[in-house]
Amino acid sequence: MEKTGDQNIKKTKEHDSSGKEPIRRSRIVFTVFMVFLTVFLVWPGYTLFSSPEPLVLGLPLSFAWVTFCTIAGFLAMLLLYISDRHNEEDD
Repeated sequence: MEKTGDQNIKKTKEHDSSGKEPIRRSRIVFTVFMVFLTVFLVWPGYTLFSSPEPLVLGLPLSFAWVTFCTIAGFLAMLLLYISDRHNEEDD
C-alpha cells in the first residue's frame, strides 16, 4: 500500500508575496458595515432619525437610533471576534 505525499502535508497559512496574511472577507465586511454605521450616526445619515417623535420603546427616535447603532456595532465586533477565533483554530 503506497502512501501519497498529500497525507503528510501540514496546513499552513496562505501568504502573499510580501509574507503577510491576506485580508479575510469577514474583516472587509466588518469594515464596510462600520463605515455605514458611522455615516448613519453623523450628518447626513443622522438627519433621517433626528426627530423626537415617534417614541420607540419609550425612547425618542433619535436616542433609540443611537442605541440601535451601538448594539449593532457591538454585535458586528462580536461576530468578527468569533470569525477570527474560528479561522485561527483552522490554521
